[in-house]
Amino acid sequence: MRLGDGLGFSLSPDGQWALVGVGHSPSRLDVLPCGAGEPRTIPSGELDIDDGSWFPDGKSVCVLASESGRTSRLYRIDIATGARRVISDEGITYVDCLVSPDGNFVAAHGPDHILARFPVDGGPPLPVKGALETERVVGWSGDQKAAFVYMRGELPAKVFRLDLETGERTLWREISPPDRTGVEGLGTMRMRQDASAFAYSYYQSLGALYVVEGLL
Repeated sequence: MRLGDGLGFSLSPDGQWALVGVGHSPSRLDVLPCGAGEPRTIPSGELDIDDGSWFPDGKSVCVLASESGRTSRLYRIDIATGARRVISDEGITYVDCLVSPDGNFVAAHGPDHILARFPVDGGPPLPVKGALETERVVGWSGDQKAAFVYMRGELPAKVFRLDLETGERTLWREISPPDRTGVEGLGTMRMRQDASAFAYSYYQSLGALYVVEGLL
């Protein structure tokens, strides 16, 4: 079922709404119903939004965005009022942000390109131990003792479980689309907290060869 226009970010905790970004410079932040209901636009002012993730209360979202003349940082936005609060300093890199199951942290990449946990209520970011530079976050374990990461552009994509206390890396699984023809790697990937299901995107480039006759 087609939900509407936009770049999909994440589903609400109850699975009833999809958070999407529409347009660019600045982008618009919408919530689209996955069933009955009407689309709504979240007031986001002049923010240019790259990514978004729901907080577990279902009433607010975290976005990775930038204001005019500033670099990207993390914001918490109230869905009903559009009231926003800055979570991080400027300099967040890439286009990933993922709220933890308890809503206390947001996984994102700092200026050093290393994945870290940014405390929602303030404080210095906590590096995700064991994460390699440019690895992207897939999800959190249900007990929040581990994060799952992968490297974009690899095929098959190797998803590792990182123990947040020790940094121990464990290969969780390798993922690739059924038809790998023309696929150079996976794009965005997300998974359920119980690790029972996951979703991913990929770009596929296909070409064709032709024989041209009668040129001479």
